[in-house]
Amino acid sequence: MKKSQIIFYLILFFLSIFTTFGQNTITIKGVIKDSNTFENIYGAKISILPNEGDNELTSSYSDMTGTFSLKTNITENRIKISFLNYKTTFIVVNQVSLKDSKTIDLETIFLENDINKQIENTSSIVDVVENRKSPIASSTLFQSDIQTQASNKDFIELVSDMPGAYVSRMGGGFGDSQLRVRGFDQNNLTPMVDGISLYDLETGNVDWTGLMTINEAVTSIQLQKGLGASKLVNSSVAGTVNFILKDAFSPRGGSLFTSTGNNGYRKFGASYGTGKMENGFGFNFMLNNVSGDGYVNNTNFNATGYFIAFGYENNKNNFQFKLLGTPQWHNQRNTPIALFQYFDANEEKMNSHYNKDWGYYNNDTYTAQSNNSHKPMATLQWDYKFNNTDQLSVKAYGTKGKSSDIRLNGDNVVFNGSPYLTSENGVLNNTAQIDFDFIHGYNSGQLSYFRYDPSINGYRDAINGLYLNSIVGEQTYTGVSQIANNKEINSYGSIVNIDKQLGKFFKVNTGIDYRKTSYQNYRTIENLFGADGYAINNNYGELTSTVNAYQNYVTNGYSTESNIWNIFKKVGNEKKVNYDYTSKIDYLGAYAQLEANFKKVNLLAQGGFNRQFLSRKSNNLLTNESKNSSSVNIDGYNVKLGANFNITDKHNLWINGGIVSRAPIYTNIFSSYSEIPNQQFKNEQFYSAEAGYGFTSSIATFKINGYYANHEDSTIPYASEFSGFLGATTDINRKNYGVEAELNIKPTKKIDIYASFSYGEWKYTSDAKFTYYDRDEVDTLFVKDNNVGGIPQTMINLGVKTFIAKGLQFGVKGRYNDRFYTNAPIERFDPVTYENNYFNSVVELPSYLVFDTFINYTLALQNQHKLNICFNLDNTLDRNYIMESNSSYGNNQQISTTSTTYGEVFGNYKGVSKINNAYLGFGRTWNLSVRYNF
Repeated sequence: MKKSQIIFYLILFFLSIFTTFGQNTITIKGVIKDSNTFENIYGAKISILPNEGDNELTSSYSDMTGTFSLKTNITENRIKISFLNYKTTFIVVNQVSLKDSKTIDLETIFLENDINKQIENTSSIVDVVENRKSPIASSTLFQSDIQTQASNKDFIELVSDMPGAYVSRMGGGFGDSQLRVRGFDQNNLTPMVDGISLYDLETGNVDWTGLMTINEAVTSIQLQKGLGASKLVNSSVAGTVNFILKDAFSPRGGSLFTSTGNNGYRKFGASYGTGKMENGFGFNFMLNNVSGDGYVNNTNFNATGYFIAFGYENNKNNFQFKLLGTPQWHNQRNTPIALFQYFDANEEKMNSHYNKDWGYYNNDTYTAQSNNSHKPMATLQWDYKFNNTDQLSVKAYGTKGKSSDIRLNGDNVVFNGSPYLTSENGVLNNTAQIDFDFIHGYNSGQLSYFRYDPSINGYRDAINGLYLNSIVGEQTYTGVSQIANNKEINSYGSIVNIDKQLGKFFKVNTGIDYRKTSYQNYRTIENLFGADGYAINNNYGELTSTVNAYQNYVTNGYSTESNIWNIFKKVGNEKKVNYDYTSKIDYLGAYAQLEANFKKVNLLAQGGFNRQFLSRKSNNLLTNESKNSSSVNIDGYNVKLGANFNITDKHNLWINGGIVSRAPIYTNIFSSYSEIPNQQFKNEQFYSAEAGYGFTSSIATFKINGYYANHEDSTIPYASEFSGFLGATTDINRKNYGVEAELNIKPTKKIDIYASFSYGEWKYTSDAKFTYYDRDEVDTLFVKDNNVGGIPQTMINLGVKTFIAKGLQFGVKGRYNDRFYTNAPIERFDPVTYENNYFNSVVELPSYLVFDTFINYTLALQNQHKLNICFNLDNTLDRNYIMESNSSYGNNQQISTTSTTYGEVFGNYKGVSKINNAYLGFGRTWNLSVRYNF
């Protein structure tokens, strides 16, 4: 090598050293925390990016304390912080003043949960609202808040802090709560699990019991109000509740958890996930059990929850299989209780635990009403990526299971010649509970004396030497039985969806949704209470009260509770009584959605059409012959339009509007006792318009929106407890409009404030009608200008969470409800049928304010393990308040055939006559939970 070349390379070498030492090398450090829980985030990736482009120059990860530190050149001035299920954050370094320091301390950096990242493996099927993009009013609850707020309340109660939402615990049984939104009951909502609707196509009911144990398997809950974000032509007109499940690739780790609470509450379980392994597979599972005695007397319950997710992913394909279920039983309180019955003898203290629906049998407690069910759901999803923007998604799903509602049955039991004991009021002993021993004596033909009034005695006639119970009969024949109204569900379907990017700005989404469902309904006997048997009779509509009807009977009962785990076990005809019929529903829907996403403007157009094919098959229990109805085809459709405008990076405006034409539910077409369909049905029409404003910054988010909804031609089926669906309330028209606001603010690093407000005006705009299925009669129901009841029209929530020491968090929230009206059945506004006892207006209930508190401690252990202890104290001040009322007797309303008023005879509670039925809110309750995360 020439001497000149050697000198040249030496010069280059020394120049490179000089340049390196001449550069301004700095250290960047900070701490990464969860914005909701303030917990340290372990494993967050911190990357240094150049001024332009996304090529990573260097990177590091946060440790167990959330701390990170890395060195770089100041000219490379962008920092990217990312972690699974959180929003990616970018920080510009050159905006930080270095002064004479060689270290930039970014202090605490808060990462926010990102619901869209949580559904990356189901994004084309699950429809969620994206902040500053989707023109939909929504509120989201993430896993961190679910764990601290779940306590021992019904799972669905977690959404009650969201604006416009109200949860009534109804009778107080496990999972019996009802969610109402914007003045609509929950039958106008659609609960969805990973994009699959749980709406009951037969009755329109929503059953939460199957979701009561899955909170450990849920990453987030999103309440979408109004038209919602779902592309499917579902039944929702008031909103959609979307439960986003964990997938097979959720972060690796597990937990062991247990909790205890008031009234014998106890829960324990475990969960574990492998994360995505090197071979592309992943697995996640959860198993738990929850039981207790119930806050309401004798509402014991027991439920086991299970969840399994198994997945595989490669460059083009993603497969996800999920299975979840909750076999459960729980005792209930369903019999209405008048307000005066809650008070003690001195009229001073209210007993919110009181329950009529239980008593004593053979010196042990025995419940009159209960429910059990097991309806597991399985899904299999395949996502195929054509490229970075286009995707095919196919999801197959199925549900097979059963549920049973257990009730007392028996219409006429005679005491001194007059019907006295009925399935509605029972026989009460001197402790105001049902005397099942008395019923046993009467059913078995003994001369039984009523303990509360020994002058009352009962007698019974035998038929061919046997004492047989039945649903109907001559006065001296019918006994009292405990029956089970059973429903077996078999449902399966699939959704096929295609996402296609059209150029730079447009995206189209289209798909089809097919579901085939059958509901088999039949009745079995739980307990004969000493009778020799139960007359089978026949289907509804063919019942008879003649002696000949008692020639066919069953002598053995069938325990539905002991068979809830085996969903494949069939019940033979020899066990069935009264009725056996199957409702068949085939559903086919198609939809399309077009998005236009520009720099500051997002436009959305969506439309869908569905057709339902309804039919009925009945089985004659006496002859074992079947009858099939003709098929009834009903169409429905929806159209939605919306736009979002991002004014700046902090402010946005949005607007939406739409029309939904919803087909009537099955029980408005077929009654419980006939294969002849009702041909007078018509679709419900729902017109909606909304507009909103949003503000988003590093320390606060604020959302406010106004809505207007017109609901026309709504129909509510009317069912008798023992005779099934007999008629319907039709032509229900109402107008709902209001305003909602929600605020999250973090004024300091240790304080988090949440507030929500909603104000609504919800009224009936015309009188309604009641129509009987089996006869040509129509009654007018005078509800025009009455307020819609069942949900407070003014709701205010305020909560504060603060760190009072390292790892120690305290929270308190207050809930104020006002302009709250009774939720009386519309059919009771009928002066012809109910004469002087009809309701002429709803009654306003007392406003109330309750507080909940919690304290939560998290201890960081070695190897990323954590120990969490949480204590909840709900209704901290032990306030009495009315949560629900389903009657509307005015304080000054005159009692039939008298000159006195209900207020004068029964007194009043805070302005409400004590003759009105009511369910009281729970008093002070508590829960202590311990969780070990590893």
